[in-house]
Amino acid sequence: MVLDALGNKGGDTQSYRKYIDVVSGIEINVTDTEGLIVRLVSWLQSEEGGIRLGLSIVKFILIISVSILAALILKKLVRTTLSRVGGVSNLFLDFIVMTTERGVMVVGFLMGLTSLGISLGPLLALLGGVSFVLAFALQSNLGNFASGLMLLIYKPFDVGDLVLIPGTNDKGYVRAITLANTSFDHYTGKIVTLPNSEVWGSRIENLLPGEHRLIEFLFILSSNDDARRIKEAWEKAVEAHPGIDKEKWSMSIPYISPSSGSLIPDFSQINLKAQSRDEK
Repeated sequence: MVLDALGNKGGDTQSYRKYIDVVSGIEINVTDTEGLIVRLVSWLQSEEGGIRLGLSIVKFILIISVSILAALILKKLVRTTLSRVGGVSNLFLDFIVMTTERGVMVVGFLMGLTSLGISLGPLLALLGGVSFVLAFALQSNLGNFASGLMLLIYKPFDVGDLVLIPGTNDKGYVRAITLANTSFDHYTGKIVTLPNSEVWGSRIENLLPGEHRLIEFLFILSSNDDARRIKEAWEKAVEAHPGIDKEKWSMSIPYISPSSGSLIPDFSQINLKAQSRDEK
């Protein structure tokens, strides 16, 4: 197009057109088998042809192989290092390990493309434009992604914990946490899936945060009941239960309710060892 415009204005384009004809292609007569083979062999043996392409392919394979090996080594190193750090969620640990592994492999792939003579400038510019469009179109999904990261970092609950499902008063076990949503096993057998932004923006109550669980009982007795015998029977039941922390349970002294005249022991507090859904 440039040479046509130059020619229309009276410029000399003959030398430029000869140069373009020389470097832009090779005319091959496919019916001439011997000539075609000679040209192919010559191209394969030339330093600017087959040899250069072969070396580029070898470099590409070596770079990809080294990047895969480095990703595996770094993956193991990161997992070992973070495992020694207390308070790190298993899901967050898996996310960091996965991001590290794939990041190293992507960098190795891009370096391999440069060894083939492919310019990364236009490719990165294209990726930047696509990322901008996707970020604008997927704002809500990015909010869920950010909330998912917050759940993984601060770890208000983990998979298998018993929680109050956000937005409801129903209990359920945490089934899975992803970067998009969190799912719960409802006590009725249903699976409840909520966006991470809704989970992170709601009140979160973890009913099994530690080793023990506090359970309170209220006993209402009539005036004809023997409170002392009931107290003794309750103490024996508590002492016999293998899951109760004997050092952390207490029972208050009974008192008379002024409203009904009934003998009402106060809350009896028992610390039970927290049980997962896999335990009876």
